[in-house]
Amino acid sequence: MTETNQPVLTVSEFLDSAKTLLESRFAQVAIRGEITNFKVASSGHMYFSLKDAKGRIDCAFFRGFNQGLAFKPEDGLQVVMGGTAGIYEARGQFQVTVRWMEPQGLGGLQLAFEQLKRKLQAEGLFDESRKRPLPRFPRRVAVLTSGGGAAWQDFLRILESRVGIEEVELYDVRVQGAEAASDITAAFQRIADWPEYDVVVLTRGGGSAEDLAVFNDEAVVRAVAACPIPVLCAVGHEIDHSLCDFAADKRAPTPTAAAEWLAPDKDEMADRLDEISRRLRDALAQVSDKGREDTQALADRLKDFHPLRWLDETRQRVDEASEDIERAFRNSRAMGKERVGRAGAVLARSAPLVRFGMLREKLESGQRTLHQALRHAAKQAESRLSEAKTRLDALHPLAPLERGYALVTRAKDGRVLRSSREVQAGEGVEIRLAKGTLGARVTRVDGAGKPVETTPPLPGLEP
Repeated sequence: MTETNQPVLTVSEFLDSAKTLLESRFAQVAIRGEITNFKVASSGHMYFSLKDAKGRIDCAFFRGFNQGLAFKPEDGLQVVMGGTAGIYEARGQFQVTVRWMEPQGLGGLQLAFEQLKRKLQAEGLFDESRKRPLPRFPRRVAVLTSGGGAAWQDFLRILESRVGIEEVELYDVRVQGAEAASDITAAFQRIADWPEYDVVVLTRGGGSAEDLAVFNDEAVVRAVAACPIPVLCAVGHEIDHSLCDFAADKRAPTPTAAAEWLAPDKDEMADRLDEISRRLRDALAQVSDKGREDTQALADRLKDFHPLRWLDETRQRVDEASEDIERAFRNSRAMGKERVGRAGAVLARSAPLVRFGMLREKLESGQRTLHQALRHAAKQAESRLSEAKTRLDALHPLAPLERGYALVTRAKDGRVLRSSREVQAGEGVEIRLAKGTLGARVTRVDGAGKPVETTPPLPGLEP
């Protein structure tokens, strides 16, 4: 054992001395480097290493000091941190106890903005596919903003000069500060519990990044995305973009622009109404012209099926048949006379009386046959003519009246009645009989079943 004049220390005594020396020498130290091996314990304490190209130190960032961070530390992030150098005695390990931390390059709010944006974007909260169209002319609008702020006054001022919105309800919430997030999320919850609006407007005027920080709060952004009513976000000035802008169904650059989008200008609305009226008139004119063309086409088609036309054609065919019968009768008579003449000539040339008698009998037989043929042809023609007349009488529209039926029409317009549902008690009707017409009034309406479609009386069937 080597003798020494130094006192012999225990491990604990040595570590305690070294710790005291370090803490006195490096009581306040600021260090720059890259975070690695970052982890968060269940207690909320953060443990990581800070490194550069040549070395690495262990760090502890306890919960009491890290709760105020605006961003989330993560591996690979370049930071500047401050704290106290010391020794973790349980393992004899050199470490820095961190008291504060800032991202290098980006500010804390901007880094928190980018981190939360990436997170919510990965969840799909900013997808265009989930955004809903806002009604172009909403009637009831809920506005979430500070009642004493300029945004609310600008919004109302624009609406006073425009038209369309019937009701605007203010949800007076704080739009900056520690309590603003809870105010806004509570207002969205009240709206979700009673979704009676057409549009929800979340708005405030411009300000610094710190002033607008509530519109990048995760709870507020999620409340915007979850709202059952379309949300129009109008936060800050035109150059300002918050995470609520990305989550909303539509963004307006300013509160004034939001009001202008929701309520159309009076002159613009008048011009649009004039244009719509003109287009309606043109459309009605086209429909009317088309209706007249269709009506004329139907009328032309109806002529082809009209009963009177069919009767006329049938009468013409009967006349042609009669002419054919008469022509055949005349031809038969001419042929008979010709045959008689030839027979007479033969008789004249035949002297014997016997042959004359035989020829006379043959002539008489031929005459009888001819007369029978003529009578038969006449009967057939008469039968065909009678049959055609019977069919004509059966097809005549007023033929059923001869059998005791009646044709009932509505007195006010002459429309033929086919169902009891086409007339009401107390209405006048005309009853057409085979001979004469009766005027009557309905005292009772009975009958059920599906009503039939009424049609105007055909020409020739008017009472």
